[in-house]
Amino acid sequence: MQKKIALRTEDFMTVGIYTSIYFVILFAISLLGYMPIFNAILPVLIGIFGGVPFILFLAKSEKFGMITLSGVICGLIMMLMGGNGFYPLLAGLICGLIADVLFIKLRSNSFTMSLSYAVFSLWTIGMYLPIYIHRTTYFSNITAQYGVEYANTLNSYIPDWTLFLFIFVTFIASLIGGTIGTRLLSKHFMKSGIV
Repeated sequence: MQKKIALRTEDFMTVGIYTSIYFVILFAISLLGYMPIFNAILPVLIGIFGGVPFILFLAKSEKFGMITLSGVICGLIMMLMGGNGFYPLLAGLICGLIADVLFIKLRSNSFTMSLSYAVFSLWTIGMYLPIYIHRTTYFSNITAQYGVEYANTLNSYIPDWTLFLFIFVTFIASLIGGTIGTRLLSKHFMKSGIV
């Protein structure tokens, strides 16, 4: 069945509603970042807890570009909130686009939805790229904002060699979050008529 290509007003509304819900969860979890240990694992927590709203979003998404747009919105908001440069926006665009392609091309089962979500969730790594790319500047800014003890503790939790481990763990956590979302979708949301 050929799907319409152009995004319409209702598609933009769907993107806005579900991205807002996702971002509220992201923001609530980010409040834990005042403790260095939670700051170091925020993408993992977001990956797990963001799965349900994002899978609901995927259930409503039928057109290419909706996931990409969601990624760009998330990345843009984090970029404008400051401290991360353009990296979240770039990551949101790339991860959203890849997730979009996976979802539209392979859309056949719950695993595809979880996989698309896991790829999308990697945009959150963009918030941490300044730590790996501009480490000295980043921790100078953190020291000025939160103090030496906080900066040193966070620095010890996120050493240089952890980037690929960080990506891998975030991906796996997001697969888990996506799986929880797809199970709730089939067991509860579809039966109740929400989707």
